[in-house]
Amino acid sequence: KGPAGALTPTDFMATSRPRPYPVEEEPEFRADRAPPAAAPRGALAAGKASHLITATVAFFCVRFVSLPMCGHLTRALEAMWPAALRPYLDPAQDDTAVLMGCSALSAYLVVAVGLCSLLDCHPEAHRYKTQGHRSIFTWDQWTRAVAVGLSNILLFSWFATIPAWQLQRRGGGSGAWDTPLSLPNELACFAVHVVTIDVWFYVTHRALHLPLLYKWIHKFHHAFKAPAAIACVYANPIEFCVGNVGGVVLGP
Repeated sequence: KGPAGALTPTDFMATSRPRPYPVEEEPEFRADRAPPAAAPRGALAAGKASHLITATVAFFCVRFVSLPMCGHLTRALEAMWPAALRPYLDPAQDDTAVLMGCSALSAYLVVAVGLCSLLDCHPEAHRYKTQGHRSIFTWDQWTRAVAVGLSNILLFSWFATIPAWQLQRRGGGSGAWDTPLSLPNELACFAVHVVTIDVWFYVTHRALHLPLLYKWIHKFHHAFKAPAAIACVYANPIEFCVGNVGGVVLGP
């Protein structure tokens, strides 16, 4: 156990009683605590394999989770989708948009909520993680991060995706709507998309660190002091729609 009754990732799953550890406070390290183990050397520890790992995990998420789940999600959306929104996005016809939302949801559930949370429970895995020795959070903080993340993905993401979807359908996006599928073209679009996401996220993130925007919007995200996958979309809805979703829906 850490200071002030905080639970380490090893045992935070083992209890359903959250301890009094304010999320805004950063844990202090005492002399009686063992120093973090030296980080191992190699491609994995250096982050050189991150793109390959990300691509592999993304493929399996889409192939074995998103595609099988897309039909069920489409039928659920058809039953509850407001009639006033159907001219802008119809789940029965706009299956590509539903698949994109399904992919985002499955990636968060499988990677952040599932895989990375399990890794956070194993101290040995912290040697491969940036600031892994600071990964201290409680069950209450974990459930709060999941609740905010799912709320952003399921509820607030539509404020960014529907306008972008309409812009693309009306010819305002990059490329024609009915462009035939071509592997070289798709690979080129994928490469441009990666750069677009990185540049957009960098610019919006820098802007959110301006004093006024940080105080009213971005400070909420920094409640988690160390990098944690579970908190990747733990953000104010405005920040989530503009910074996280904005770069993705810009295309191509």
